Amino acid sequence: MTDVQALEREALATAQIEMGRVRLGTVALAIGVVIALTALTWAAMTSALPYWLTLPLLSWVYYASYTPLHETVHRNVSGGRRHWRWLDDVVGTVCGTILGISYTLHRAEHLTHHRETNHPERDPDHVFGTGLLGLALGTLRIVPAQYLWYFREVWPRLSLGDRIRVTAETGLIVATRLMPALLGFGDEVLWYSVLPNVLGVVITATLFAWIVHAPGEDTSRWGATAVFDFRGAAKWPVTTFWLWQNYHAIHHLFPRVPFY
Repeated sequence: MTDVQALEREALATAQIEMGRVRLGTVALAIGVVIALTALTWAAMTSALPYWLTLPLLSWVYYASYTPLHETVHRNVSGGRRHWRWLDDVVGTVCGTILGISYTLHRAEHLTHHRETNHPERDPDHVFGTGLLGLALGTLRIVPAQYLWYFREVWPRLSLGDRIRVTAETGLIVATRLMPALLGFGDEVLWYSVLPNVLGVVITATLFAWIVHAPGEDTSRWGATAVFDFRGAAKWPVTTFWLWQNYHAIHHLFPRVPFY
């Protein structure tokens, strides 16, 4: 047995301790996201908090909504238990609607990303160019790129039921933005929903998709993803803000280990 094989067996034995259980902590995070989003939007609309404060807070809450969505993609809320999968579907649909990504669509896209990590042609998350401009453009196009990839690569072979599901989820995303605007709250939707949503996606793309895979050239199991282990006083604030995704390599090695 090689050193790498021995290391992987040891790591797997440790990881298995955390697999296969229903994770109510992730459900609590999803509920917290809904409550925080509601409270901060109300605070911004009523000027209970200044907008310069509510905007970054709202943006981070939109970023935080991706973690429960991401966990449900891997069936980590249900722990892979079939009779609890409805919990994955509920949490994933709610958080996907908040962030603007169809849960069913993202599940197909993200699992492909895991199979093809950093492959320049087959990884659908491989949307970042070089330099700051490449990063900026990548963060803005990562969600549209997922939809384009899905309708090009997956949609043609979908069953009618799956097509209806993706269409319904996408329609719900559009409706939650469009209906308030049609009811006369266009400015509020723009400033308190669309803008922080876009900024939240930018944060997500930067911290969750780009920096943990940069420079995006290694496709090996142990080299495709990074760990950022901070020391001293910075460790817990940074790790909490990042929602533990600074240990993203652990996730790629053992996707069934919950984020926390």
